[in-house]
Amino acid sequence: MQGTVSRMMRIACMFCLLSLFSCSAGMEKDFAVWTDGYALPADKEIELGGENSVYNVYRPGVTFEDALLLPVEQNTYARVENISHIMIHFMSAIICHPDDPFNIPYIQENFYQSGASVHYVIGRNGTIYRMVNESYVAWHAGKGSWEGKESYTNRMNHYAVGIELLGIGSQRDMSIMMSGEYYESIDPSYIGFTEEQYVSLAALVEDICARHDIPKDRSHVLGHQDYTSRKTDPGELFDWTKIGLPPNAPEVDEP
Repeated sequence: MQGTVSRMMRIACMFCLLSLFSCSAGMEKDFAVWTDGYALPADKEIELGGENSVYNVYRPGVTFEDALLLPVEQNTYARVENISHIMIHFMSAIICHPDDPFNIPYIQENFYQSGASVHYVIGRNGTIYRMVNESYVAWHAGKGSWEGKESYTNRMNHYAVGIELLGIGSQRDMSIMMSGEYYESIDPSYIGFTEEQYVSLAALVEDICARHDIPKDRSHVLGHQDYTSRKTDPGELFDWTKIGLPPNAPEVDEP
């Protein structure tokens, strides 16, 4: 009996968690702040413990103090090194959920199943979701190297803030995970990135660089593909110039 009760409680908790995700996503148009289970008006400023910024998530056109919080942190631990880099990725749930690949609960499901995590996710409409506190390490970079520095080899998670753009890359970028036939079946509006995403990403990068005294250049703001040749994100459809940076990372001779 005790085992049955425990299983029922776990199922109930999972249902509540999924309901929280669904409700918070649905409240985006009416509320700007979602924190600790409470929906608050957009003009309510919140202070986040352990983070230098006063926002978790913001929408373009409002201030950083206006937030829509999805309070989910997993696959993470406290950061020891100073933040010195920003790494940009793209992701979707197009394989498992082809009809709704950018649904936030599905994105969370991807993180849970893969054992990964990231600090921010930027939705197609420009909404920025804070997934992991910047004062914690998120698992997004994996193995790789940068500028020939040993401290960054297989350890960029310790130094970088990770940002995921919800989107789908070019057919060449996506070929490592799907066939050409499958790619041709994808809604064309899902491919590439929106202007709203670029506006939000540019603002977020500026904010992170300012708070952590990070030079805004391609040595410090990099793509996942720059760190490891195994990855193709943010890919050839991503326009670096829209966030004020050149398309190519600097070439550095390996020691």
